[in-house]
This record gives sequence, structure tokens and C-alpha cells, in this order.
Amino acid sequence: MERGRLTRAQEIVFRYAWEGKTYLEMARAVTYDPGHIKDVGSELWRSLSQALGEKVTKNNLQGVLKRTTQRQHDINTSSTLNFQPFTTYTNWGEAIDVSQFYGRTTELETLSQWIVRDACGGKQRARVVTLLGMSGMGKTALSVKLAEQLQGEFEYVIWRSLRHAPSFYDKVTECIKILSRQQVTTLPASPYEQITCLIEYLRKYRCLLILDNFDTLLEQGKGTGCYREGYEPYGELLWRLGETGHQSSVLLTSRGKTY
Repeated sequence: MERGRLTRAQEIVFRYAWEGKTYLEMARAVTYDPGHIKDVGSELWRSLSQALGEKVTKNNLQGVLKRTTQRQHDINTSSTLNFQPFTTYTNWGEAIDVSQFYGRTTELETLSQWIVRDACGGKQRARVVTLLGMSGMGKTALSVKLAEQLQGEFEYVIWRSLRHAPSFYDKVTECIKILSRQQVTTLPASPYEQITCLIEYLRKYRCLLILDNFDTLLEQGKGTGCYREGYEPYGELLWRLGETGHQSSVLLTSRGKTY
């Protein structure tokens, strides 16, 4: 591929990939050898990945280009209005190392659409997303990798494990301390008012809050949404996060339904 220009074969692959066709369908349509078409595609995605700074494949082509266009639009708008792009503040807590994470492209793309891209497209963005699966299926690693990929979309990224079932007061206080940059250290006694305080920050800032191992708060064997004694405020938190307007997103990982 010449700098800034696609070859004829690359144009064909790009156009048909945009339409969702397989390499075999492309080859049949233009009487190319399927192996050659696949090789052309591999080189094209590699070149686009380098140019865009994000992994590009035949399957995520549309999503990557739409997000790139939206980001460029946001940058141009910020420049026009003399705004500076925000700096993301991240707090990873006990998040595991995912530097050797591979695959799960489809899951990452789908979660990204729910949390970020649907909002860019004018659709209703999911305020609360639950990632369900049996133990050992990689939910924790997937949630960390997703947060790494999406952190540029948020002002705050907070990742927390609930593996040891922390009290509601301790966890919500911890989150509010982070969001207030340690300006708020003491919360009201009422869980309802504590949730109200947290939601105010989620309205003020665009935040991604990830709560891993949420199922440790649930009473096992008693059906959906049954919380252990003393942990009921977590259920109210989820309900209000889903029903109340704010500009943030919350992702849960769990082995069972939470609500």
C-alpha cells in the first residue's frame, strides 16, 4: 500500500468488509483467489492498525472508524471552543495485570458499544452493565482490559474488587474520596444519602466504575437480587444508578444475576 493510497485489491477488501462479507464471498465476487484476498486483508488491517493506533480487524472495522471519526470531531470541537481535552484519572485498586491478554475481541467490541459508542450514535447508553459467567471464565481480566481500552473516554476510571465483601459504607466512601480528590472524607449516615452523594459526582464527571465479584454480596441459592444481611444498600445503589440520569457507566462482574 502506498502512503495514503490503497491498492485495487485493498479497495475491494475494504469495501466488502464494510458490507460484512467474508473473504470467500469477496473472492467469488471479483474472481480473486481466496488465499490472496485473505493475505491482502491481513496486510490492510495491519497498516490501518498502525495508522489509527488501535487494532483493526475485518469484524471491527466499522466500529473503529466510527470511534476515530467521533474522537476527531470531539478534538476539533474542543479546539474550536478553546477547550483542553480532559485528563483521565485512574485508580485500579486490586486490578490484575492484563499485559498478556489476547482475544475476546467480540466481547470487548460489544461492551464498548453498550458503554460508549451507542451514546455517540445517539442511542440510549447503558448506565449499568452486568458481565455474567461461571467462575474461571475470565470476567475479571475482561473487565480490566475493557477499562484500559476505554479510559480515554472517561474523566475517572475506578476498578474495585468486592471479593471480600466490603461494607457498603466503606466502598462508597472510598469511591467518593477518589471522585472528590479527597475533599470529602465523611459521608451522611443514611445509605440513601450516601448514594445521592455518589450519583452527584457521577453526574458531574464522566466516570467508569467497575465492581468485580459482585456475587459475593448475594445470598446464594435464594434467587435473583437477594442480598446478604447488611448488604441491601448495594441493591438500592444498582437500582438508582440504572434509573437516575447521569453521564457515567457502571460495569459489574458476577456469577449470578444481581437484580
